[in-house]
Amino acid sequence: MKEAFYSDINCTSIILRNLIENSIRFRNHDSKTRFIDVIFEEIENKMVKIIIRDNGVGFDSDNINTFFDYTSLNHNGLSNKGVGLYIVQKVIEKLKGALKINSKINEGTEFIIYLPDASKKTNHAQRIVENEVVFPSRDELVLDYLH
Repeated sequence: MKEAFYSDINCTSIILRNLIENSIRFRNHDSKTRFIDVIFEEIENKMVKIIIRDNGVGFDSDNINTFFDYTSLNHNGLSNKGVGLYIVQKVIEKLKGALKINSKINEGTEFIIYLPDASKKTNHAQRIVENEVVFPSRDELVLDYLH
């Protein structure tokens, strides 16, 4: 990315944390090399595209819609499967963005997030820069992304 973009730092943190945690949680233990790529790209109309890609266990793409139907999620207290993706979808909707998911079993998953540049429109909009995102918690956590 040539320039930073502005977004609600709390919402952006929720999105990135949930998707990166999913990539870690559902990594393929049988794979010799494991990776999580996080890529920021500028696209037209003051939008940014964030790609989070891994070579984890993946899932059947026919089941993608069940992650976004709150009534179909497992709420038995023993499993939170799918709740993170449900939250991610709702946060992206709040930011007026979009989410696309590509996944194949035993090959991995790719999340493509499209977010508009908030251009300092809200009190919570903060500068998001390539290769680091500041997560506001306790002190400060800076996550350097793998390319």
